[in-house]
Amino acid sequence: MSINPIQQSDALAKLFYDNKRFDLAALQSEVTIALQPLNFAAYFNSGKCYYYAGDYHLALNRMQKAVDLNPQFEDGKQEIVLYETWLGNFEKARQLASELTVNPHTIFNQGWHLLRDNKFLDGMSRLEQGRQARLWGNAELMLSTPKYKGGDLTDKTVLMITEAGLGDEIIFSRFATTLKQRGAKQVLLACNNYLMPLFSRISGVDAVFDHNQEFPEHDLWLPAMSSPMALGLDSPGSAPYLKPNPEYVAKWKERLGFSGNPKIAIRWRGNQQFEQDQKRTLNPEIMRDMLKPYGVLYSVQKDMPAPEGVIDLGPELETWEDTAAVLSLMDCVTSSCTSIPHMAGALGVPTVVVTPIVSYFTWARPTVQSEWYDSVKIARQTDPYNWDDAYRQMVDLTKQTLEQRKQKVA
Repeated sequence: MSINPIQQSDALAKLFYDNKRFDLAALQSEVTIALQPLNFAAYFNSGKCYYYAGDYHLALNRMQKAVDLNPQFEDGKQEIVLYETWLGNFEKARQLASELTVNPHTIFNQGWHLLRDNKFLDGMSRLEQGRQARLWGNAELMLSTPKYKGGDLTDKTVLMITEAGLGDEIIFSRFATTLKQRGAKQVLLACNNYLMPLFSRISGVDAVFDHNQEFPEHDLWLPAMSSPMALGLDSPGSAPYLKPNPEYVAKWKERLGFSGNPKIAIRWRGNQQFEQDQKRTLNPEIMRDMLKPYGVLYSVQKDMPAPEGVIDLGPELETWEDTAAVLSLMDCVTSSCTSIPHMAGALGVPTVVVTPIVSYFTWARPTVQSEWYDSVKIARQTDPYNWDDAYRQMVDLTKQTLEQRKQKVA
């Protein structure tokens, strides 16, 4: 039986793609294009491969060719908007997005640009539309009780259900306090069991429950990532809202000892299962070399060994209580965009987060000071193909943070 070379090439490209060898997938996609140069789908697949391989210009070239071959191809046009954004062409991307058919995906993408424009509630409301395209939060739950969409909370027991990744759970758990301040009789918080001890100490939370437990009796429920819209907030609020466990703080204070030098925690990558993780991954050796003159470096990276010259705490961080205690004892936390800067910011620990050119929605507003956390400063990638400028910002902000902390202590 003869083997169809186009199918064979497609299958091989998909194999590389599924195994996150996007560079090889992109090269293989060129073979498929050579075999069927007028097939818009071949260019579309190639564009996706180049995008994940980090070559945004070639991704844009291939995707534009797909749209040229099929002018009605909305998915291709949506990808072009994305690639222009990653190239830093924000206004062009916004204009192209305005020409697309209105659907949950395009509305969701508008949300990021509105947050960048400091239009918080409008931006968050558009991000919320991403639920319909599985781009935001979790799938809609079907509970017998009403979903809270705003209004009086007096004498009501509200169940807030955190969702998405651990970082998102940390980000949105803050709004449990707002529910109590708005008059809720009880605020119940359902979350990942790893975070239950920490979340039990959030002001206004009456009880915490594992996501997998049967939900307790309640009058209203609220998916956490819908909180800003339900509460009609014009800003997220930036005050600290998490507290470390004193027993764990005492344990780690003894473990870390006293050196007299500033303590700097570093983390350079997130969950490797996340398909976009390579876009937020830093070089730990560069971080070490650039930050070592300013203090003692501690790694809070759990899944990779620390580079030489960095004290590796990762294997000892058995729980989030350990991580929170360690972060609380640091003079500065410097991290790529992972759950760590959210945890540190929620604890009120001085933090520098280093973000890719298309940052997570919490860092979308183009300022140095985070609007989500009083203690977090943002170093931003300015060139999609390297981190040089972001590293320089990282060092400057870390130095400033340590100097301000020194003056405050003095």
